[in-house]
Amino acid sequence: APAHIEFVPTLMTTLSGKHMRRFYRQIAQGDVEGLGKANKATLAMPEEFDRLVESFGLAPAISK
Repeated sequence: APAHIEFVPTLMTTLSGKHMRRFYRQIAQGDVEGLGKANKATLAMPEEFDRLVESFGLAPAISK
C-alpha cells in the first residue's frame, strides 16, 4: 500500500501531452538531486510540479 496519496486537480504533462512519469517517480522517492535538475521548460503547467514537490515537503531541499 502506498505511504502517501496525493490528489491533484490535473496531472503533469508535457506540451505534447505526455505524462511526466519520471517526475512523479522522483517526487515519490524523494530524489532531491534529480528534482533539482528537473527541466520544467517542457511542462504544460510547471506550477503543478512546484505544488506537488511542495506538498511532499521537498521544496526547501531542492532550492538549496
